[in-house]
Amino acid sequence: MELERNNSSRPAARPLLPAIGRPRTPPPEPSYKRPRALVACETCRIKRTKCTAERPTCARCKSRNLECQYAVDSDDESRRKALKKRYDWADSERNQLRDLLNLLTTRTESEADQIYRRLRSNGDPIRVLQSVKQAYLLLPNPGPVSQLSSHPQVERLDSEAYQLSPFKLRSRPWTAVADDGIVSALISSFFAWDGYYFLPFVDQTCFIRDMSSGDIKRARFCSPFLVNAICTIQFYSDNVKVIRTVTGKDLCELFDAEARKHLEHDMDTPSLPTALGSIIMFMTSAYFGRDRAGAIYRHLGYDMLDRLSVSTAIVHMSDPEEKRAYCRAVWGAYCYESIIAALQNKTPALLIPTVPRLFHEEFDPSAHVENVDLFGQTFTSASFRPPFAPGLLNAACDLNILQNEITRYNEDALQSEEEVDLPTRKALYNKVLAWRKSLPDHLLNEVNHTPGTSLLRVHYEEVAIFALRFLHPMTDFIDHTSANELRVIHCQRIVETVERHFRTHLPGDYSAMFLNALYHACITLIPSLDEVISQEIFTRAAIGLRREPLDLPGLVFVIRGIEAVIRGMKKRVPPVAKAAFVATKIPANTGDVLIEYGFPPQLEYVQRESDVTSDHNGETRGRLGALIHKWNALTL
Repeated sequence: MELERNNSSRPAARPLLPAIGRPRTPPPEPSYKRPRALVACETCRIKRTKCTAERPTCARCKSRNLECQYAVDSDDESRRKALKKRYDWADSERNQLRDLLNLLTTRTESEADQIYRRLRSNGDPIRVLQSVKQAYLLLPNPGPVSQLSSHPQVERLDSEAYQLSPFKLRSRPWTAVADDGIVSALISSFFAWDGYYFLPFVDQTCFIRDMSSGDIKRARFCSPFLVNAICTIQFYSDNVKVIRTVTGKDLCELFDAEARKHLEHDMDTPSLPTALGSIIMFMTSAYFGRDRAGAIYRHLGYDMLDRLSVSTAIVHMSDPEEKRAYCRAVWGAYCYESIIAALQNKTPALLIPTVPRLFHEEFDPSAHVENVDLFGQTFTSASFRPPFAPGLLNAACDLNILQNEITRYNEDALQSEEEVDLPTRKALYNKVLAWRKSLPDHLLNEVNHTPGTSLLRVHYEEVAIFALRFLHPMTDFIDHTSANELRVIHCQRIVETVERHFRTHLPGDYSAMFLNALYHACITLIPSLDEVISQEIFTRAAIGLRREPLDLPGLVFVIRGIEAVIRGMKKRVPPVAKAAFVATKIPANTGDVLIEYGFPPQLEYVQRESDVTSDHNGETRGRLGALIHKWNALTL
């Protein structure tokens, strides 16, 4: 209190006024700072001393008579930019040296000798490579530069793809669409997936041998048309997706256009590559979701195979690999046609081949059989994936023969409209079960889980479903199990097998055969969609199909067709499955689409309900095209 009292008694302080007449002290002048050099010379940088950055010699190096060098070309460039430029230059030089090495290892001895002589006389490997590329002096059928070579990102992708690809192949002179890395990756992917089970008619050994030779005139199992056709069908490859994103170009469309050009030139002369490439082009037209003339490719390939008279030609062949390739082509085409014909419940256009299965090597059923890799060597943890089970194609041939027997019976029953012969149905179904029991352990997916054994499993489940067609759902078929219960069991196994594959493999690593199986599961379950178990399995199958329309544009028609069948049979899409049918847009340029592709002409092939009449003009038994048009009208 006393302190406050003393403070209050003091007079208030006056504000200070500026001094009058006194000179003000000037502010200090800024000290001069030596501009810092953007990039010091290497000698000063290592010694960590100041550098004047004078060129060609800085002051410190000049006074000490030292060698003065700079990592950059000018003062305007940072060290980081200079190092990046050096890295890009070294990477480009490495890729060019790799191309030169590939020329030396893949060309014939005479051509490689000419390159070697040029190296010795010139001394500059890069200049030698450029001269060879520009003049194409060593290539028997030179082609233009890749259509995508101007994109740096594509060049880097091509280099990475080449390193990761099991097969190291030269794209020239076979195709001018892409470079070595991308073409090598696409060819490798074909033989690892679709070319293994779904399109198994191309012999890998003979094809790779001819393609590696680079000699179009002498090649008998490879041609520019076949190479471009194989690359075209790799819609779901990760490389294709990346290139589409980077360049805005559809790589498969480019391969397709070049394949068509080669076909116009090759179709007049029967050859094995032209026949097999034509069959692949049929599948390409289906994948694109367009081209009504797609069926022409299919029958052109079959007709050309017939004109080759393989059964007679192999008698005069001395090369065992050549014999094997022709036998594989005939049997592979038969298996493929069986799968396609089953989509429409029709008898295949090809008869059972009379040629032997020389591609199959017998093994002791009691012995343990190891999986092999893409090169036919024992599969190990260091091998390229996926593993392959030996003998799979031979088992698939037997299964397709059995499938066609059932398909033929179904087609006869469909036309005659007689009562179902239950004993015959049971006999066919038991044949399917017996085939499964006869398989060795290494071909059973529950024992040896590989993509190939999974494909064989879903195919088996499909054939079992075919044997159960036309049966009333409540028919007591086997061991007090109804026909509908058996159908649901087989569909559930299909969905579980496909889901397991997609869980354990990368998104682009699959075969279209898996989608084919999901389609059959959806169609089979439609009549029993009132049941909870059928709704659950149907939803999983539909979602599995819905995940791929971006990869396979034609799959949109399959999804829309399934919904048309549901409406035609007066059923409802399960609420959880509706997401699979939402926003399915038809691909552009589909004016010539065959709208019924991939679906049976009539819907009664699934199974007969007790309240379904036999009137061919009824909605359920009507043509699928009419149902799709009606469904489109309802959604507009």
